[in-house]
Amino acid sequence: MRKPKAKVNKPATDIEVKARGEFAKDAFADKPQLEAKFKAAIKDYNSNMPKAAMAKLTKLANLCTGDKEIYAVAMATAQCHLVIGKPLPAIREYTRALGLHPTADGALELGSCHQRLGNLDKARDSYEFAQDLDENNLEARSRIATTYVADHDFRTALDHANMVLDKDEHHASALATALAVCWIRSTSSAIFSRISVNKSYSREKSLSSAPRISSSIFLSSGVV
Repeated sequence: MRKPKAKVNKPATDIEVKARGEFAKDAFADKPQLEAKFKAAIKDYNSNMPKAAMAKLTKLANLCTGDKEIYAVAMATAQCHLVIGKPLPAIREYTRALGLHPTADGALELGSCHQRLGNLDKARDSYEFAQDLDENNLEARSRIATTYVADHDFRTALDHANMVLDKDEHHASALATALAVCWIRSTSSAIFSRISVNKSYSREKSLSSAPRISSSIFLSSGVV
């Protein structure tokens, strides 16, 4: 007689990991029916059906009572809104989630939504909040730099870029693009000369790297 195969739990997908985080990792531990509904919504999202996922999550939100459950659903719903191009309701959901459990990742996502809408002050506040939560978060500092690029305040943008490069000269998330945009938009090479010669992102390297690095932050904020 064959032994039944042991049940293997599939690894969580990226959106599920982001939605749960450490805080809501066991959000539905004692509620298998809600867990199944949440998984069904995640499955729709991963099948390129964000609207169907959002419909399921909206119904699920009405059944959630615990902070962890509400947090996970809010984070997942926000991501669905972003995918279909609706940053305003995404802001509402991220704000709800951050009110329950502040995280640097959540604050970065909230800032990104504000930046897409051109609300640079609010975006900057969110990125600074992310840095307050995680002082070593170089992504937060990089994104702060992008808000100053969007404001055409290139000197301040480069000051923040320098702070990132001082800690990690290979940090490339949007930063090389920021430096390239600063150089292209500035009227004087003296501004760019604030980047010291011993740093890896020279003018030539920044310009050559720009086309290869994701510039979604800049595109969404109208900088490039």
